Amino acid sequence: MKRTHPAFARLAELEDLDRDAYERRSEGATLPTRRAAALALLGAPDTKRELAEMLALAKEAEATQARPLAWSDDGRHVAAAVAGGLFVSWDAGATFAMLDDHDAASPAFAPGSGALFFERCARADTPYHCAPEFREVGVLSAKATEPRLTRIGTALAAGIDRDRGQVVLARDGEGSKLCIDRLASDGAITRAFCVGARVQRPGEPPPLTVSGRGAWAAFDTTDKKRPRLFVFDLRSGASSFVVDGLDAAQVELDERGLVAWESPDNHHAIVTSAKTRRDVGPGKPLGWTRAGTLAVWSPPADGAKSLGEVACKQLRAEPAAP
Repeated sequence: MKRTHPAFARLAELEDLDRDAYERRSEGATLPTRRAAALALLGAPDTKRELAEMLALAKEAEATQARPLAWSDDGRHVAAAVAGGLFVSWDAGATFAMLDDHDAASPAFAPGSGALFFERCARADTPYHCAPEFREVGVLSAKATEPRLTRIGTALAAGIDRDRGQVVLARDGEGSKLCIDRLASDGAITRAFCVGARVQRPGEPPPLTVSGRGAWAAFDTTDKKRPRLFVFDLRSGASSFVVDGLDAAQVELDERGLVAWESPDNHHAIVTSAKTRRDVGPGKPLGWTRAGTLAVWSPPADGAKSLGEVACKQLRAEPAAP
């Protein structure tokens, strides 16, 4: 069966507004102008229709984000971070309001409670770079208009633990080791654990690649200047392993600690765990489903077909647990 999904042209315009606000500021594309355009676009009938279609598809695919948008599990709450402004709808996209304009970014909804977490800068006059002493995480409870703000300093907001409903913070801790803190919706920060691997640059926590529900994470470390990927259990830090020759931007993580990546040698999808490594055939891993199946983008099994000069590919599912 062949299925074609609709093109979301108006939502693509929204993403362009976010990108243009920063990349084209020399052409007079001011942030207030871009934010006003984003609010008008979100209120347009065509955009609302596309958003409803996308939310229906997202519910089927169990997805909760598509830059610059995020939405709650039930689709009743939607947020967009565009040009440093945070636009929120508590009524499934019927109406939007800008609730923050301090370089807002990376919105995400906690499951169950409907609380919205987002990154921001305490100083509104630093829209392109926020100094660590001004970096914050804002929390909006359902239908609220004023966020609760927590200063996070040099920590990086790595994502949401979807089972706990908390923001995961990564920071350079004791002896330049990576430490994980958790930020609850009431603003309280607690230290969870530190891992047995050092950050590459002391004082700068590395970006984390996190599995869909926040069970496992990976970051880049080094050993005598060789690239190494440190993979660890993000809930407790009790389990970890290292994969040589990879960096975090190359991999897809599963909730069981499986790492999927594309081999540069033969362009096959590889699945690695703490004990095993398995080749699951040609293709590029796209991500894991909640059921533990790996989606792979690959040439058709019956040989390469072409459309003009572009090779056709197919999406296949691999039950890829080693």
